[in-house]
Amino acid sequence: MNRFFISQDRYDYVRMLSQTGEYKIGTSTQLDAEVLEMPYHSGNASLFVLLPRHRHTGLELDSLISRLNSQRLTSALANITSAPVHLQLPKFSVETHLRHEFLQVSLGRALACACVLMSNTYFAP
Repeated sequence: MNRFFISQDRYDYVRMLSQTGEYKIGTSTQLDAEVLEMPYHSGNASLFVLLPRHRHTGLELDSLISRLNSQRLTSALANITSAPVHLQLPKFSVETHLRHEFLQVSLGRALACACVLMSNTYFAP
């Protein structure tokens, strides 16, 4: 169990996923964040993790969310490259059912992804 910070001064102990592998990773100056792509087994979908680069005030997520838009996200995803990464994320599960047509219409094929914003996730290239 590792400490997971809920706010700057509050934390809880959670189980973490720890994995080392080859991932697409990069830095977005527009978002002031690191961007990591975690493809699902099929390769047809990915989970994108956006990690604020500066983690000192406790307001980093709010700031990142205020800068996030489709143009900046598209630009950030265009600049990620493969590199060996050690990744630690809190274990969680999300279950939802969406029709395939909804994803194509709402997000478009290029950005059919889930974006996770976490303030104390750790990955090191």
